[in-house]
Amino acid sequence: MNPMRRWLFCGLALVVMPAVAQQEVPVASLDQRQSGKIWFLSVEKSSSAFAIAEGKAKLADPIFGLLEFPVKATGKVPAIVIAHSSAGVSAHDHDWAARLREIGLATFIVDSFSPRGVGPTMRDQSTINTTVNAADALVALKLLSTHPAIDSARIAVIGWSRGGIVAIRTKLDPLRRSLAGDANRFAAHVALYPFCESTVWSESMTPAPALVIVGELDQYTAAGACRTLVERMNARGANIRFEQIVGAHHGFDENQSAQWVGTIDSYSKCFIEQNVDDSTFVRLDTGKPMTPNEVPGYLNSCRSMVGVNVGATAGSRERSIGEVTEFLKRTLFRGQ
Repeated sequence: MNPMRRWLFCGLALVVMPAVAQQEVPVASLDQRQSGKIWFLSVEKSSSAFAIAEGKAKLADPIFGLLEFPVKATGKVPAIVIAHSSAGVSAHDHDWAARLREIGLATFIVDSFSPRGVGPTMRDQSTINTTVNAADALVALKLLSTHPAIDSARIAVIGWSRGGIVAIRTKLDPLRRSLAGDANRFAAHVALYPFCESTVWSESMTPAPALVIVGELDQYTAAGACRTLVERMNARGANIRFEQIVGAHHGFDENQSAQWVGTIDSYSKCFIEQNVDDSTFVRLDTGKPMTPNEVPGYLNSCRSMVGVNVGATAGSRERSIGEVTEFLKRTLFRGQ
């Protein structure tokens, strides 16, 4: 299914829930040089950001990823964890994986949805907490670091939309330490058109370089909110480069031109922050604290369906691909 039809079918609720993937034995190490489809344990689907940060989330959900190596790989190679969008794993992720292997990266596409029986979430983003996706990426980081053919100091993460949030949240030290341990951290983070209005926050975050690319005309994940979030994070030493593509919509790296795909579930009018340093909620628009009991009602009141254009505009696909590949080459192959 091409990228536009992926969005059209999922965005307009013509969705068939996937069967839970047939499970194999989860592994905790890749010391046997495994590749291909790899099952591992991650946090339960119902885990909260607070439980994950506090180390209270159980590693009880079997999920899997697809690990592939560059054709001409020699010695230890850098790797990248690929975090999918609200559509789930699609041809879009595999296309990017192939592109990244061409520049010398091993790729690990993590499926956070189908092993848990979750379908595309564009019509209902509450189906699974996005921090669970981030947890999956951090567990994947720890797992990849055990592979003899992967350089554990050169593992990056990339994601789009929901996956873009993953690329940002994996910079937060409380989440990272809880799941990947003190020794493991991503060497680079890449987020394309992430959702930035509501956030998970910590004052402690890794200084690993990051790239955030947004579209000026994105109706779903607003560029201005991401600029504000990046400025806040950079004030804490997050080392994020922010790029905005003029005239671009959501999905500006797709291989088809932008078009209307209908309405999808949005929290773009919700301004809430979960602080994992002290397990508190705050309204970002008012600065007022919230109790846990107030949060569901607030999210129901600010949640809405928004109309979205998805796809490339003139030069947006080429620019985003160029920006990402050059950033990763510069970051992961420095001195090589």
